[in-house]
Amino acid sequence: MNPVKTIKILLILIGLLFVFSLWNRMPDIDDAWIGEHAYWLSRNGYVKSDLMYGVTQ
Repeated sequence: MNPVKTIKILLILIGLLFVFSLWNRMPDIDDAWIGEHAYWLSRNGYVKSDLMYGVTQ
């Protein structure tokens, strides 16, 4: 079997498994922290966190 064809088939299978895993998925506790890090990284180019600012003071 052609290696390129095998890789394409595996990538399609992985993609289908990922899409199937999204069905009825509920948000988790850590999603806010992950989302905030992704937001600041895309906006400023570096990661920071303001989510829990002032909690420890």
